Amino acid sequence: MSESKPPFNEKVMMFSCSGAANVGEIADEALRRLMFEGKGEMSCVDGVAASLDDFMAKTRAAETVIVVDGCDNECGRRIMEERGFGNIIKYVRVIDLGIEKVKPKRAEETEIATVREHVASLL
Repeated sequence: MSESKPPFNEKVMMFSCSGAANVGEIADEALRRLMFEGKGEMSCVDGVAASLDDFMAKTRAAETVIVVDGCDNECGRRIMEERGFGNIIKYVRVIDLGIEKVKPKRAEETEIATVREHVASLL
């Protein structure tokens, strides 16, 4: 049985660099929760990296573009800047919210909530 589609707010596009450490999982899950709450549409930063038409058009059409990176590699931010969206993004790094990058480690519920609340405050 498939889930029904959440009521996306397509004026807000959200991207996370999911990475391979706990901070990537935290970034990804925080944005997924906001998406399912109807706060914005989560999209694939790799689609922007590949300059795929649909991803580029939706990002250009958004009123707010949020990028959440887990760590100081800043992969999501770099991709968005390289594709011409650097001046319009609201940017968050999970490690800047006092969460340590650890690999291997699973995301903790309190950490996901911290990032979700911070991103929600930017909307």
